[in-house]
Amino acid sequence: MFSEVLKSAAKPAKYFAKLEPDELGVKIRCGLCPRECIIREGETGYCGVRGVLDGELVTFIWGHPSSIAVDPVEKKPLYHFHPGSLVLSLGTIGCNFRCKHCQNWTISMADADSAGLGLLEGEPIEPPALVEICRRQGATGVSFTYNEPTIWMEYVLDTFRYFREHTDYYTCLVTNAFINPEPLKDVLEVTDAYRADLKTIKPENLVQMALYNHPEKVLETIARVAKSGVHLEVVTNIVTNWNDSEEELSAMVEWMADNVPHDTPWHFTRYFPHNEYREEATPVATLRFAERIARERGFKFVYLGNLPGADGDTTCPDCGQTLISRAGYSARTLVNEARCPACGKALRSLVLPERKG
Repeated sequence: MFSEVLKSAAKPAKYFAKLEPDELGVKIRCGLCPRECIIREGETGYCGVRGVLDGELVTFIWGHPSSIAVDPVEKKPLYHFHPGSLVLSLGTIGCNFRCKHCQNWTISMADADSAGLGLLEGEPIEPPALVEICRRQGATGVSFTYNEPTIWMEYVLDTFRYFREHTDYYTCLVTNAFINPEPLKDVLEVTDAYRADLKTIKPENLVQMALYNHPEKVLETIARVAKSGVHLEVVTNIVTNWNDSEEELSAMVEWMADNVPHDTPWHFTRYFPHNEYREEATPVATLRFAERIARERGFKFVYLGNLPGADGDTTCPDCGQTLISRAGYSARTLVNEARCPACGKALRSLVLPERKG
């Protein structure tokens, strides 16, 4: 059963269905992500932060970030969305994946019932307090990142709705895109930018990293976001001896070309050994191959990440004019509107801050 700390932290959760009880008692199906965990009284789902208490589905992490910082938006990475701005970034514990190479495994693989107890003892941070942090720190937006934002969707929605109603700050998610259609629809209504991971399209690969064999669920999410009007950028972390074959990378490119606009920014990032996964870092030649075939298939904005010396500038796909100059996470925007000043090409995937005054 749950500790008193967890009980005091519990808040009602959304997205569930009550099932017919059996001889063991109550059963609830969580509908937040495609796992659709069936949870009994006193248990948590796969994510470790949503459970059944007194016959109701609850979240234990509302307002309890494990990590909070102000980052350049380029660190997400978002290259075509408010470049050069600072964003308040929050993460908590738990995840609906278990990627063996996760950089943030100390929080993503923690759960509310053990590692989270100290985190949950304090008072929750209400959305107005996040606005005050933005104002003090010079951030112009709020982002849920570090671990998977989907698993504390109630807090994400409450925060984004508050920011939409009371500020002109932007909202963004950094996510594995493993979410069911109903919560996705709700969050897209209050999200300005959606940075999605495209990890793999092979079921056997997803089983190895996430114990789940339907990568199409992630693909369906990315396709929905691409049609929603919300700003979309995609990241593929190319992991040695996992998703780095020419066959898989080529299949990813073909799927992306058929399902998202070709001016969608696509980031191929270099893997380094983390957590349980100890293969050597991604060969640079593999990153260059992915970049080349994506460009050959028509993608206009392809970036390489975690690779010192890689050209991170945004240039006009027609004339080559530099539009945004980057050095590390520092960005200097050289245009005043989403249009190339040299040749006049419209840049539909570039979202600049509104000028004031």
